[in-house]
Amino acid sequence: MIILDGGLGQELVKRAGKATDLWSMQALLDTPDMVRAVHDDYFAAGAQVATTNTYSVLPDRLESKGLADKLRPMTVLACELAVAARDAHGSGQVAGSMGPIGFSYQPDKAPPAEQAAEIYADIARLHTDYVDFHILETMASVDQARGGLMGAGVTGKPIYVSLSVDDSDGTKLRSGEPLTDAIVMLKAFNPAAVLINCSLPEAVSQGLPLLAGHGFTLGAYANGFTGIHQEFNTIHATVDLLKSRTDLGPAEYLAVVARWVQCILRFSHRNWEIKTMLNASAVACIEQVRLGFVASVTSGARPSVSPKGTFVVLDEHKIAFAEIRSPGTISNISHSPEVEVN
Repeated sequence: MIILDGGLGQELVKRAGKATDLWSMQALLDTPDMVRAVHDDYFAAGAQVATTNTYSVLPDRLESKGLADKLRPMTVLACELAVAARDAHGSGQVAGSMGPIGFSYQPDKAPPAEQAAEIYADIARLHTDYVDFHILETMASVDQARGGLMGAGVTGKPIYVSLSVDDSDGTKLRSGEPLTDAIVMLKAFNPAAVLINCSLPEAVSQGLPLLAGHGFTLGAYANGFTGIHQEFNTIHATVDLLKSRTDLGPAEYLAVVARWVQCILRFSHRNWEIKTMLNASAVACIEQVRLGFVASVTSGARPSVSPKGTFVVLDEHKIAFAEIRSPGTISNISHSPEVEVN
């Protein structure tokens, strides 16, 4: 499991004590040392990744403020700060962040994939000498994600793509498209990881199971906002329009994340077992050795091993064992379906 860092933009706004329509870019102009300090603090807290402060360092945002000539120097500075923090920590990776063109949560304002790809390709080339992988964040439609993947692919670096789902229905992208509509496209590009981000934790929990079991490495990181304000819809909006939840402290968020991990593991392991467990060698072993043990995990996360009799192969995907006289095994499997059979 890889632990990403926390929200960079919101933390910078919090430390600066003000929000501007330049978002986290304001810190690159005014207080780059603060950016470095946030990276350092996240590594100290246990993060394994420093995400560059480049989410909003995009041509359309800079051009609207008369800062188009700052794209390269701001990008390079943000990358250098993340690399310096990683090197000072002595381990970890640097993720080159690329946010949505047009504006966050507004996929209708994004250019078509082919046009977006050219923009993302230029940005990815600026990142490539510094980052370990690219991360496309808050991709809110299938076409928006496609454009990002097309563009970032020019460097040959691994790509993480983070999809943003509807806060009221996590089975849909913010565009209104079913989340599952992205699966064929994602398989075609084969990103290093597929994540859900910038959505309510409850919506993330709805969406993750739909992406599981398709061979993707999965991840997630949620918003801590109460929701997205209706006026938060242009590149001139400021993040003080977004209100933080009061019921989502570290302990509560950790509990949510633990459920995401269980979801990912459960579906990933099921997919692996169906593909690889019952090969010819495994079937022959079961036919020859009918007795065995089932290792499961209790609700308190303690290992539990129980002898079982008469293993049989039901079909190419299933095995069964008879004479279950230990109800604890059934209880364990009911809350944690992953088991090991010897």
